Amino acid sequence: MKVSELEGPRLDYQVKRALRFEGRVGMTNQPTVAISYSTDWDAAAPIIKNHIAYRSGPGDGVYSAFLITKNENEDTHLQIGPTPLIAMMRCYVASVYGDEV
Repeated sequence: MKVSELEGPRLDYQVKRALRFEGRVGMTNQPTVAISYSTDWDAAAPIIKNHIAYRSGPGDGVYSAFLITKNENEDTHLQIGPTPLIAMMRCYVASVYGDEV
């Protein structure tokens, strides 16, 4: 499935899967609990902090997200979504797995 098409529980599942793949400690301790990374800013904050940025556009009600890199002119793993969190979580998943999962 294309990362750009993920949303809701499917996106949240892929975020959790990516966290496990990266070995992020303390973020996946309860595998049976559904965490809504794509709608809960508190849950997503440790993932995006100093790592992913977003901006509005390219149209109304659309947000784009990208990895923060040393080259400020480069939008690495650029993803779009109807909300900032959906765009940022798609960006995170794409940064771990590429454009398809």
